[in-house]
Amino acid sequence: MAKIDDTEPRTDALREGLGSLIACRDPAMIAEAQEVVAVAALAEHDRSVCRVEQLASAAGASVRTLQRLFDFHVGAGPSFVIRRWRIIEAAEAARRASDDENGWRGWAAIAAELGYSDQAHLTRDFRRHLGTSPSAYLARTTRQGS
Repeated sequence: MAKIDDTEPRTDALREGLGSLIACRDPAMIAEAQEVVAVAALAEHDRSVCRVEQLASAAGASVRTLQRLFDFHVGAGPSFVIRRWRIIEAAEAARRASDDENGWRGWAAIAAELGYSDQAHLTRDFRRHLGTSPSAYLARTTRQGS
């Protein structure tokens, strides 16, 4: 196991190794990958983006082009990336609720805020991605916070 004090040299070595790999790649492909990273970051930070069409519009690309780029560079489609960030946001809402139970608005409100059609839609996605229901996750989070 790595000691804490040797983490920086290891990180520098990894950064150098990745840099040399990138230097060998086609610059156009690297630029394209960087664009995909920027679009994925938009899905992460802009909570109003709930649909691939919105993300494609913001990126100035067609839905199909965006799907091809994500499949090639990320290995998953843009809808998966958007969904993952929404689930992470829902899980964070549960964590915040365990810190302040008086501020809990309920799963239906969270679903609406995240652009889900209803609470059942959020529950299906939540279970698919985290392997548990939102209520069970909230209960576990609340118990751990106690």
